[in-house]
Amino acid sequence: TRYLMLKDKGNYYEIDSEKYKNEKLKKGIDENYKFEFSLYNGSIIKITKKDETFEKVRFKGVNNDVAKKIEVNLIDKNYGNIIEILKESKELLKNDKKYHIENIINLLFNKNLSSEEAKVFLDNFSLSSKQKIITIGKDIIKLEKMHVDMLGKEYVVKEKFENIIKK
Repeated sequence: TRYLMLKDKGNYYEIDSEKYKNEKLKKGIDENYKFEFSLYNGSIIKITKKDETFEKVRFKGVNNDVAKKIEVNLIDKNYGNIIEILKESKELLKNDKKYHIENIINLLFNKNLSSEEAKVFLDNFSLSSKQKIITIGKDIIKLEKMHVDMLGKEYVVKEKFENIIKK
């Protein structure tokens, strides 16, 4: 649902059902699909990849709807800042072959790479964009919305609801 599909009714918004139906038709969504969750700027999502590894990221928005690309950011770090640090580090490494790039890589990405492994990692890391774009369906097989409280603690919605009812 896009904001353009909403009708302002004063105290609430209503979805324009015709626009909604047309959007679903364009995407090939029929009655066999099941609604899972809504994502908003800042939602925390868990991305599971084909190799069964996963990462948790902050959703920023849809980058290309047709190509199923979304923009995400790291939860505790700004991806754009990391790109800048890596670009500067790459320049320093060119000028000083003894520069310890592994310290920065290991800190930024919570890894434990040797100097040579860090150089390979940096060479293979795309520095062309400050946006972290992922394509759903390419190497991503599952998205899950994570529910977090104000302190960032994760919880299961059903459990939280049941705990509130018990009180």
